[in-house]
Amino acid sequence: MGSLNKTTAQVNAALDAAIVYRLGYALSDQSTDITTGVKLTDRVTEAFILDSVVGSLAVAATGALFTVNIKKNGATIFSTKPTFNSGSATTVGATTPSVLSVAAFAVGDILEFSVDLVGVTVAGKGLIIKLIGHK
Repeated sequence: MGSLNKTTAQVNAALDAAIVYRLGYALSDQSTDITTGVKLTDRVTEAFILDSVVGSLAVAATGALFTVNIKKNGATIFSTKPTFNSGSATTVGATTPSVLSVAAFAVGDILEFSVDLVGVTVAGKGLIIKLIGHK
């Protein structure tokens, strides 16, 4: 019966935590070799907490790791950046998983998406980064 005595603030907090945000960013087209450098800048329009970052490639990079970075207001959000193993089209299951060092985002924060390292045999094509979080 204790759950019937929740305040409006407690109910709203529980609902906010249950709302999942999935923001997808296409950082290249599907047919051009990806190069290093800044690919996209965006502003946060709604505050959220970031839980994970997942990357995918239409064509996997080979010959070296493929590494991406996201900066918040000019500073990386990772202590370990997301990588794609050579020949892998996703960051899921990477030998070295990414580690977030920043999780909270406020309205107006500037996000900068970049590619730090591309494969040396095949550069990779069709990069999409997904931010997964909650309010």
